[in-house]
Amino acid sequence: MFTFRGFLKSLWFLIPVLLFFTLVTWYADFDGGLPFPSGILAVFLMVNCSLSFLSFIMPSYVLTFYAANAYDKSKTAWSEGFRYIAIYFCGLNGEIQNLLSRFPFYVQRPITLLLCIWYFLVLGGIINMFGL
Repeated sequence: MFTFRGFLKSLWFLIPVLLFFTLVTWYADFDGGLPFPSGILAVFLMVNCSLSFLSFIMPSYVLTFYAANAYDKSKTAWSEGFRYIAIYFCGLNGEIQNLLSRFPFYVQRPITLLLCIWYFLVLGGIINMFGL
């Protein structure tokens, strides 16, 4: 499913998206925002924090959303691009929720809540580090 040829095909989609993120964070850095690598890390943490909060409310939706993007069988440039974006931005939370789905309800929900709080605190630490 994950091939080098598919990754090369996804670059037609990934290069404009990454260029957009680079320009946005570069411009935000001039205004006193987050610098380039930290800006992408902050977006990564924001997406994972919001998906973790959604997994607390409706975990099957988040698992379906992640699986539909990451394990799509079509070989178009769009699907390959969304596959690698889903793996990068949603992969950590998606795989953790996939693991937690095997546990009972009373174990799954507190761990999901702690994960959401952890994402929020790390994101707050990164933002606080740059004085925003």
